[in-house]
Amino acid sequence: MGVIEAIPLPYIKTWANAYFHPMETYGSNKKQMSWGSIATNLALAGVVAWAAAFISSILGLGIGLALALIIGVIVYPIAMVIGGIVGSIVYYIVAKVLGGKGGFMEQTFAFALLTGGYMVMMFPFTALGGLPLIGWLFGLVGMLVGLYNLYNYYLIIKGVHEVSSNRAIVILLVPIVVAVVLAFVLAAALVAVLAPYMAGAMATKGLGY
Repeated sequence: MGVIEAIPLPYIKTWANAYFHPMETYGSNKKQMSWGSIATNLALAGVVAWAAAFISSILGLGIGLALALIIGVIVYPIAMVIGGIVGSIVYYIVAKVLGGKGGFMEQTFAFALLTGGYMVMMFPFTALGGLPLIGWLFGLVGMLVGLYNLYNYYLIIKGVHEVSSNRAIVILLVPIVVAVVLAFVLAAALVAVLAPYMAGAMATKGLGY
């Protein structure tokens, strides 16, 4: 795909290294650290994510979805930059509350490199996940890639903020647990709001109106 080929090879190599050696890659690339490089890494990672989703929809014969995803080549990079920075803000706040010593830019830069690595590693599994019947197998492998990536985040948090292993684990898990709890609360609230309308609709249908 031409869009993917437009991503400079050095980025791909750096991202691959970041996935397997997050702190070493962060250390060897600190000279390039800037908000511009952070935004660039996140935006290009968004392009990779978009391409994988586009191919997956094609393989799944979701032609309409693929056409809708065309606009994603713009939306995905923007969303990745915004999401990456917002997510880093959350982790930075938690890290500081628990005694983290690292800087916000340092943490965000390390996260950005890792995000690129994760998207590159997930690319084949996300793309092939759209295959009928067997796509779920690639999805399972993708889950393992994602779980290993959590370990990478742990290494970055521990290294950048110079905290103990236990504190790094807490910093990693707190935002995840809070997000899961909020998701359940919002889902329960949505069900509570919609339940009366659904019950009324079913009653009306049962009466033959």
